[in-house]
Amino acid sequence: MFCMHCGNENPDDATFCCKCGHTMQSVGQQITPHVPEPESAAYSTTSADKATLYGYSIKGIIALMLLMAAFLALMMPGLSVQLHYLEQEYDAREYNLPHVIQMFFSEEEIRPTAWSIENEDGDEDEKQILHFKNEKSIHTGFVFFCIAEIISAILLVVGITVGLVSHRYSGAAVAACACVVIMFLSAEYLTGKFPIMTTDASVLGYLQFTRGKGIAISLICSLAATVVGLIDNHEHKTSGT
Repeated sequence: MFCMHCGNENPDDATFCCKCGHTMQSVGQQITPHVPEPESAAYSTTSADKATLYGYSIKGIIALMLLMAAFLALMMPGLSVQLHYLEQEYDAREYNLPHVIQMFFSEEEIRPTAWSIENEDGDEDEKQILHFKNEKSIHTGFVFFCIAEIISAILLVVGITVGLVSHRYSGAAVAACACVVIMFLSAEYLTGKFPIMTTDASVLGYLQFTRGKGIAISLICSLAATVVGLIDNHEHKTSGT
């Protein structure tokens, strides 16, 4: 029997090593250190990654759902305008994302003050540009609204795509949230009645802007997605992933 301490060969019935005096132990009596079994991959995640579904954290899934809801909210009217002209009330136009994109890619001039007015015979005249006292400010606010809506939609799609691919959700959501804020402010600026001015300063009607629900829903969902995404990203960084 060999000594486990110095390797010297000793008689089988020896109690102590003849060379170093170390206590002899049989192979069956040798104490081996306990090595814990490795945890399976399913249970070896950190606390930040324990709540997962198909590889996505629960907070990440919530952020993605909020981004999708914010994008779908842009399909709802974000701004409506109705013309009251010559004691007639024309149907309101509802400006949502599809209509805004259609205006940008068609030959239609992006002006909320351009309307088709019927003549006395009931026939529709060519589109007229109605004249307002602050027409330039109306046009500028409307263009800002349209541009911000398109950019918001693009950034929301980018945020959803990046979130699905890299599990990072906050960056595009922050940018999209900023664009939605611009939409909200420009729509808030336009909200109200703008009288139509004639050469003799008599008012024949007015243009009435109203803010739709699409902006509010998109703003709330984008803001919530930003907060949840930032929290999820922070947990990933602190856990070393």
